[in-house]
Amino acid sequence: MKDYLKYFIWAVIIGIILFIGETIRIKLSELVETTYRVFPLVVYDVLFPIFIGMFLRLPRLIQEIREHKQWAMNWTKLLAIGLPALYMILTQLFLYTSNGIYFPFASEIAQITSQSTTTMTIVSLVFGYILLDSLKK
Repeated sequence: MKDYLKYFIWAVIIGIILFIGETIRIKLSELVETTYRVFPLVVYDVLFPIFIGMFLRLPRLIQEIREHKQWAMNWTKLLAIGLPALYMILTQLFLYTSNGIYFPFASEIAQITSQSTTTMTIVSLVFGYILLDSLKK
């Protein structure tokens, strides 16, 4: 029963964060419609899933913090998964600047992500999760 309550509270907290996040996104979408400035919405669409990915990993990280061992970094995981995800995220952000077209594979990434925001949401979510998952004890 104790575990059930803990998971239920965690699910409610995640639901509240998602609700607040979607409210902020709607406000930013309205701002885009009035100012025609898309960059704040793009930044939010990339950063919010990173935050959610980190938040999903947080319970396990708290358990690992309670174990008093020496910290280490799983560089293989961070470089193999995190670095390509970070590159896709940065390319997506820099496409809205004047230098974005000069990124290698920028047009290919733009093609992948222009159909829907699902790809960038998943990439950002994975990156946020991997950031905390690469820390190990």
